[in-house]
Amino acid sequence: MTLQSNGPISLSDIKTELGSSANDFRTLHAAAGFSTPDSINEFYGFTFATAYTFYMGDGQQGYSDWSQACAEAYDPITLYSSSTSLGVNVSLYTDNTLSTSFNGGVLWYKSGNTVYEIDSAGKITAQRGC
Repeated sequence: MTLQSNGPISLSDIKTELGSSANDFRTLHAAAGFSTPDSINEFYGFTFATAYTFYMGDGQQGYSDWSQACAEAYDPITLYSSSTSLGVNVSLYTDNTLSTSFNGGVLWYKSGNTVYEIDSAGKITAQRGC
């Protein structure tokens, strides 16, 4: 969910977006990655992004074969999502504002002990364990 771009934003709205139980604005403001001075205006249009480390091969691309991605992927790349867990249909972005979709080229990329096939629109289309 993205916070609205105008009108009142409640502390509850911010807590929901961040997935936080904190009750003070300073803590929430810092959790969103903002620096002081604290301002509610920074939350207009805000989307909280979760960062994930994926690994790919030489040449900064994925693999056409999932088992090759499991065995050989080593170059890290950070991708972002509004989802707090990875899985099929999750969209991935190259920036933490979630404005630029990752072009995965319908190739396989490794994250942890799982490989994910990511299409050209940045959506995970399949996953397999290594």
